[in-house]
Amino acid sequence: MKPIQPMDLNSYWFLSKLTMNPYREEVIACVRSQMELQENRYCHELMIKKGKAWETRLKLKKPGLVCFLDADTLLLTNAETSLFQSDPKKTQFLTYSLKTGDLTEIFSLPFPVSSAHYLGGTQLIVKAEVDENVGEDEANFPTGNTYKENVMVLEELPWCANGRGFISRHRNRLFVADWTTQQYQPITSSDFQCGGVAVCPDRHQVLFTGMTYKDKASQKEGLFLYDAVRQEVTTLIEEGVFRRIKEPCFLNDSLVFAATKGERYGKNEALDFYLLNPMTKQYRILKALDHPLGSSVVSDCRLNSGSAVKVVQDQLYFTMMDDAVISSGL
Repeated sequence: MKPIQPMDLNSYWFLSKLTMNPYREEVIACVRSQMELQENRYCHELMIKKGKAWETRLKLKKPGLVCFLDADTLLLTNAETSLFQSDPKKTQFLTYSLKTGDLTEIFSLPFPVSSAHYLGGTQLIVKAEVDENVGEDEANFPTGNTYKENVMVLEELPWCANGRGFISRHRNRLFVADWTTQQYQPITSSDFQCGGVAVCPDRHQVLFTGMTYKDKASQKEGLFLYDAVRQEVTTLIEEGVFRRIKEPCFLNDSLVFAATKGERYGKNEALDFYLLNPMTKQYRILKALDHPLGSSVVSDCRLNSGSAVKVVQDQLYFTMMDDAVISSGL
């Protein structure tokens, strides 16, 4: 195989957000992305498959949310048309008709959303970095100082995630939003940094990982379950047990997650899959992995990045480093 050169990126398409239509088996949606090398960005398109034919339907600012509300209606974000231009300071939620191609805005949030999930009915689960923890004190610069507008006073120590700690006291918070009432409410506190999120509309539940800190991240994550009916958050695994917890999933009546205690190599240690009973909160190793999930070894040895885990019925599918030999079945 010939080495890939930078210009080769123009000839590759990357697929994401593959979504099956639960109402019509022959219809599938996905997002197709391609590198625009000269502009140093990706362009994104919503694609629909009917039968054997694929059609490009919309330009998207970024992949965002793609899910089916009914047989002929998609719920999505970040559409770029002559009528809808994505505002970087807010997030629009739109319905898209597969029959007519009409776009209708049903809801918007006054901040950019990093990820969104459909909870069922008219509810959404969104994760966003909201500026709610910024301190009131500012540096005492002399009047007329030309550098004041370019200075930020840090109130917490930076941590391992490649500089995100320098964004003073910002957190990825989890919210539940309802497009009928046009309201949104936080699920996590302003000191909680949310990680992975999985949603099960059939159960009206949300599984998520993360950690709480005010000054410096402990790098010890916990696992939590939000029940939308009771509007309650249950702690399944306390913060401090695992160094990292990723890829939470619903699997039949159990929960699956990938985690490591990081006792040998810290945060870069390969993860193992665990099976957890949500009633008893007891968990056990489901599958020990000798190689990291995903495949993103970069200059700072950031392993376990770029992973993809998906549950279909009672099967768990995942990506991991090459040359790994996995026995059949989990």
